[in-house]
Amino acid sequence: MTSKPLRQSLGQIFAVPALVALASALGLAGALVGDGIWDWLSSICLAIPPVIFGVCVVRRKAARIGKK
Repeated sequence: MTSKPLRQSLGQIFAVPALVALASALGLAGALVGDGIWDWLSSICLAIPPVIFGVCVVRRKAARIGKK
């Protein structure tokens, strides 16, 4: 049995990438603007994209292994 693909609006499709881009921009700006707490905040914001990428890679590999 096949299921129909879900219809998503442009807002739903681009919401997460826009938030990741915003976090990256805030991280870069924070690193340029200040020291101390700004360094920590920028490090956290700039760590978000690689963490999301890693989670997606692990989930995809787990899904492939589950299909075999």
